Amino acid sequence: MHLIDEAARVAFASLIHDAGKFAQRAGLTVSPLTKDTHVQLYCPRTPENRPTHIHAAYTPMAIDAMEAWLPDLVGGRTAPFEGAGALEHADSLINAAGAHHRPETLLQWIVATADRAASGFEREMKTEEEARSSDGDDYIRTRLWSLLEEIRLDEPEGSAPLTRKPLRALSVDALFPRQGIVPEKRTEGEREYRALWDDFLKAGRRIPNAMRRNWPLWLDAFDTLWLVYTQAIPSATAFNARPDVSLYDHSKATAAVATALWAWCEASGRDADALVRGLKDRSLWDEESLLLVQGDFFGIQDFIFSGAASTQKKAAKILRGRSFYVSLLTEAAALAVLEKLALPATSQILNAAGKFLIVAPNTPEVRERLREAESTFEAWFVKETCAQAGLGLAFQAATLRDLTGERFPKLMRSIFESLERSKLTRYRLFDEDPTRVPGPVLEADYRFGPCAWQGRWPADALDENGLPTARLTRDEIAVGEAIVRMDTLALVDEDVRLDGLGFETKVLNGVIFGSRAVFFAHGNVDAFLRAVPAENIRRIWDFSMPRASDEVLWRGLSRRSINGYVPRLDDALVPEDEPRFAGLSSEDIGHERILPFEWLARLGQSFDERGRICGVPALCALKGDVDQLGRIFQEGLVGAGGRGMNFAKMASLSREFNAFFSIAVPFECSKAFPHVYTVFAGGDDFFFIGPLLETQRFATALRDRFVEFAAANPEVHFSAGFAVVKPGMPVRRFSEAAEDALSRAKNSGRNAACAYGECVSWTEWKALLAVQERLESWRSAYGLSTSYLYALFEIMELAERRDDPRAAIWRSRLYYRTTRWMESVARERRLSSSAASEAATQLLGSLTRDLETYGARLRIPLTNLFYGVRRAR
Repeated sequence: MHLIDEAARVAFASLIHDAGKFAQRAGLTVSPLTKDTHVQLYCPRTPENRPTHIHAAYTPMAIDAMEAWLPDLVGGRTAPFEGAGALEHADSLINAAGAHHRPETLLQWIVATADRAASGFEREMKTEEEARSSDGDDYIRTRLWSLLEEIRLDEPEGSAPLTRKPLRALSVDALFPRQGIVPEKRTEGEREYRALWDDFLKAGRRIPNAMRRNWPLWLDAFDTLWLVYTQAIPSATAFNARPDVSLYDHSKATAAVATALWAWCEASGRDADALVRGLKDRSLWDEESLLLVQGDFFGIQDFIFSGAASTQKKAAKILRGRSFYVSLLTEAAALAVLEKLALPATSQILNAAGKFLIVAPNTPEVRERLREAESTFEAWFVKETCAQAGLGLAFQAATLRDLTGERFPKLMRSIFESLERSKLTRYRLFDEDPTRVPGPVLEADYRFGPCAWQGRWPADALDENGLPTARLTRDEIAVGEAIVRMDTLALVDEDVRLDGLGFETKVLNGVIFGSRAVFFAHGNVDAFLRAVPAENIRRIWDFSMPRASDEVLWRGLSRRSINGYVPRLDDALVPEDEPRFAGLSSEDIGHERILPFEWLARLGQSFDERGRICGVPALCALKGDVDQLGRIFQEGLVGAGGRGMNFAKMASLSREFNAFFSIAVPFECSKAFPHVYTVFAGGDDFFFIGPLLETQRFATALRDRFVEFAAANPEVHFSAGFAVVKPGMPVRRFSEAAEDALSRAKNSGRNAACAYGECVSWTEWKALLAVQERLESWRSAYGLSTSYLYALFEIMELAERRDDPRAAIWRSRLYYRTTRWMESVARERRLSSSAASEAATQLLGSLTRDLETYGARLRIPLTNLFYGVRRAR
């Protein structure tokens, strides 16, 4: 435990090494003598003896301002730092954080080197054009550029970005860049910084005091606090630097590199003075001191979408539970790796969509421990999933010089290639001898038969209804029940007793890589910390969703955005006595329970003027992901201005994409599209299920919000596929049908949507939904019949055959069918001949234009309309 505490202290010193930038811009009040003393100690000087990098002097003063709620930095155990005050020439944590521009000791040089490595060793300069069109040289007024707006793949490089991130704490609103938010006056900029700084100091007091005794647990919470309040602060603003990396992302990358570099130095057995010389003259930059460790959950589709008859009956609950469980397994695996390597949470640079990236020291012991972790993961997945899923590890040695701009993309390609090899050799069935034939993989006990929910895994018990179930399946169901009522998750040591806590909990039965998982409400955090000793708690995570767009995403705990929105039974939204739900089982319906898919499907039905139910009960599966993500990371930030990817930018891009899909999108569902169910949304992809038309409208809104999020950059976009399915269809078919449509959209040129086999641009998609609205208005006014719609499909097929002279009769057929139908409407509704003729003329003109413009793509609004007008049986 002491070793991981030491690593956590190194990480904390590195994470807050630039806290002085925050404090300086906020106008932290200190006496002139105090400031001058700190400048003398921490700031380098020019040949003319002028001090530079004044922010470094503010870092120790910023730490003093936080002292009331920090762990003890100078008393008790302080290793590897000396327990001395900031103003003494001792190797204290405070000095290591403050002296990164004037390092002397090994610990100070480690932080200083990591600071440079995080940004590729050189700050990137603005081009002349960017300098002319940006915010000027005032670091108080400068606001963070949007990295997404800077991305260039095929378009020529432009001037400085037009949008800026608002200087606010993290919220849904704060994710979106804006124009016109740069303060006109320096005093306005100072007020914004001061308000943010004051809120930060108050927010730090919300970290529970009990966690201050557990450095890794406390640092995980502080990491979220630092994210929330520094994600919109530009890290670099001086010397004409490009302000496109946040203080948080630079700090996090610095902490990860520094911790690994410190652990490598400790294990090297070399003299501290020799290590300092090597960092100072850069001879150590060419030694493979770092090890990038990537984890990947493979078999996610099989894990989430496998199922038997029982899964179909309660698909909504089990799907959400499985999706959350994938995130839980990935987080627990990353935690297991961190603990095996004695690394804190800040060493984990990325964690999204079933993948994580950890920066570790490159030592023989670390490699051996990683192989042990691999064996642990393999044994768990073989036992719990019959090897249908797994978690692979790949690691790649790196030098500090590999983190420089030119070499960094190659390094990342190498680690991804290593991960692909790991996937292809998972479970090491053949070891090193490809000729050896493996024996039976495992023995299985099917005394209870296969699990009724999963279909293949051997059951080990019968549930309350007599159905055979596997332990993992019972936990997945428990997760599905817990996440709609609770918002906090703790991982504790497996031998901790969790009964009799005095408040409602949901404890999973299985042990996940040495941890037990327990869910409870945030209001019981203090009670939980009183009942369970802090040293037995490995992590506590807040996974709540925001309730308002401006809600600050900080509640005193480390945050994991791994919970997606799901519709619940609500009398205001889904009255049980409504005719559409007649005949459905209410067995699994109740307050705060997930709404079953059969109910969601019927929400898409409507009533005609006689009160009869119209429409087919159908679901729409929506699947999508960001286009050319690999190119964006490898090429998107390389241009004539000398830009390139580095550690901090990679972390920033990954974090921002994940935040949009895991924070902003679920919030959008909860407020504007309450019947759209999240299967998963995070990383760069998403999968939703909901009533047909509501899901299509949601996709349109999602695309509009993504355009806003990406600052209207035409090179950053996503594609999506739609599949209309019956609610009783196997859940795997939901996914396969939507995946097929998504592939079609990608192959049509990307930045597209595909529904009913037709691929269209997003501009056309919106236009086609407008066509549908016009047709809906005609249906409301005149009652478009099913037979007339069938005729329109036939006419559309003819209109699409533009090179076939025989197909030219489509206009005459359209005229004939429309006038005949309108004549029958006129008789039925007793319309005058002139009124009927005028209506027919208007409809003919509208349909002719639409058929000429869209041809077969008109299938999308026509099919939607057809689903809506068919009489329910």
